[in-house]
Amino acid sequence: MLEDEKLCQIALSAVPGVGARTLDRLVREFGSAGNVFSASREELVALPRITDQMVGEIRAIEHRLDQLQADLSALADEDVDVFVREEASYPRNLKWAADSPPVLYVRGRFSSADDFALAIVGSRDASEEGMKVARRLAEAAVDQGITVVSGLALGIDGSAHSGALDAGGRSIGVLGSGIRVVYPSENYEVAESMMNRGAVVSELAPNTRPSGPNLMARDRIISGLSLGVIVVEAGENSGSVDTANKACKQQRPIWAVDWQDDSLPHAGNRGLLREGALPLQLEATADIAALATVLLETERSLREASEEPPSPAADHQLSLFDS
Repeated sequence: MLEDEKLCQIALSAVPGVGARTLDRLVREFGSAGNVFSASREELVALPRITDQMVGEIRAIEHRLDQLQADLSALADEDVDVFVREEASYPRNLKWAADSPPVLYVRGRFSSADDFALAIVGSRDASEEGMKVARRLAEAAVDQGITVVSGLALGIDGSAHSGALDAGGRSIGVLGSGIRVVYPSENYEVAESMMNRGAVVSELAPNTRPSGPNLMARDRIISGLSLGVIVVEAGENSGSVDTANKACKQQRPIWAVDWQDDSLPHAGNRGLLREGALPLQLEATADIAALATVLLETERSLREASEEPPSPAADHQLSLFDS
């Protein structure tokens, strides 16, 4: 991809209201992101969802392209990569999701091994037992060659990241803040470790502070980077349940730990199980091998829908199960 076209895509994605679908529509209509800036007001507002206010924002950001290029150069000096979806470096699983972000800011490095990924999520106010279960599941996933994805929150998320990294595996953390703002700060060391053996990612402008809507929006990225989601411990209407719901829309399988009790901290798990989530027992680490075969089946169906060839990671896993 030409750097000028990439710059224009990044600029358009910064316009309020221009998400993945709108950006795709603009590029299809005008042939390139660069051509969008040359389009007339009449041509732009003739498209669905393009308002006069958005046209004004497009015109304003066009005058800031030089500053945006300088900002991207500064990020490169900080070892932050910026990917748009058309680039080969953009994570494959996330590219398959219809609601994938147009732009992704990344500290660390993606590997082809990250195509075989599993999200492990749960409550920030987790029980000690819940955090132990998250660590055990992450360690078992690493034993199967699976990259562990989560949201870098306290509680279950942090335990899943730490469990994967301590077991010598890879982990990816998704921020609900900009890439320069690690939140919560208590997980800064975990994030630093992930930058060496995995990645920390954000769709938001680099200096964006965390907010409720941003934290909820990141849930679709957690599920989109993965081939399936495990909810370890979640209350009713929690962010983890939101992640599971978004995974379902992205055609990813969902597992929920079955705590076999009626307590409020596990209400989200019970709700997911009632709705058809696959159950995991508390001592379920042995089930990860069976879970891995479901991830492979998911990878195959998503790949066939996208008409892409198998990834090296999937080929390797298939060879292990076929041997």
